[in-house]
Amino acid sequence: ELEHAADGVKHEMTAVLAKAFVTPLEREDLALISANIDEVADFIEEVLQRIYVNRIQTIMPEAIAFAGMIMECCDMMKDMLGELQNFKKPKKLHEMIIALSHKEEECDRLYLEATLKAADFSSDVLTVIFWREIFDKLEKCADACEHVGDSIETIVMKNS
Repeated sequence: ELEHAADGVKHEMTAVLAKAFVTPLEREDLALISANIDEVADFIEEVLQRIYVNRIQTIMPEAIAFAGMIMECCDMMKDMLGELQNFKKPKKLHEMIIALSHKEEECDRLYLEATLKAADFSSDVLTVIFWREIFDKLEKCADACEHVGDSIETIVMKNS
């Protein structure tokens, strides 16, 4: 439901941009941010689908930690988008972009640790494979969050 709602917001934004006479930023740049945010929502949905399809009954503690870090990344993206209106004075935006990049690097470290611990979590080979798949998807979520920051950084550079 959340992913579907996110798609709706993306389509609504596209419709508004198509009608707008003048936007403070180029339409293509705003569309890029929108597409990158949609990618985050899509990857989050994929994580949940993997948990459901693989009939995961017990959640690894590393998955809970990873989900918390993804949530932090999403909060950082939200704050960044709120600050985007001040793109002509980008100091704070640059700090936020760097902070998001650091958080994504933390996710990379957790990804390696969690992937290794999957084998210790269960002696069932399929369960290990399922968890590695889930951690791959979580890592893609973190990467997608960083892509939002990268697109905002590109827009700031183009417009400052």
